[in-house]
Amino acid sequence: MKEVTMADIYDAQEKLSDLRWNYWRQEVVFSWRWWMLLTISLIMIAIWLKLARKNEKPVLLIYGSITLLIAVSLDVAGAELMLWDYPYMLLPWGARLFCADLGLGIILSLLYQYFKSWKGFAAASVCAAAILAFVLEPILIWLDIYNAYRWQHYYSFLGYILQACMVKAFTDYVTRRGGNRFVERR
Repeated sequence: MKEVTMADIYDAQEKLSDLRWNYWRQEVVFSWRWWMLLTISLIMIAIWLKLARKNEKPVLLIYGSITLLIAVSLDVAGAELMLWDYPYMLLPWGARLFCADLGLGIILSLLYQYFKSWKGFAAASVCAAAILAFVLEPILIWLDIYNAYRWQHYYSFLGYILQACMVKAFTDYVTRRGGNRFVERR
């Protein structure tokens, strides 16, 4: 077996980047699916701007940004590991399906706003995770926007719940929200 060098990786990455760019330019950009993804992204942002309470926006931005960062990171890693991929993306590089990652951040940040108690938040997160994993993901597969290669919907279901709760715990800790036990000691 030939030793792999950084030059080999660079050459393969250059070829892959060219393929992605040409595919996106020829097949994706301005297609009806591309317009749908763009429209959904803009609608999600408008919904968040309308529903997010003005006095809570800084905390919701913290929650949503952390959620978005995690979602984008996992999305890119999953696609690189060939667990899933997206034939239609807003951009040919970076976050694979930014629209979905953004939507997740918006949905979970609104749940964080409306469900202050852990019990209510956990129940809402389970409901949202079920809809995302068992309704939205199959629709995206049917629309040929999402391909699940070595991934099951119940993995996503558990991941959405875990992510929502971990980010809530972190955000509560950082913002010292709602009588959190992690108060500054005197």
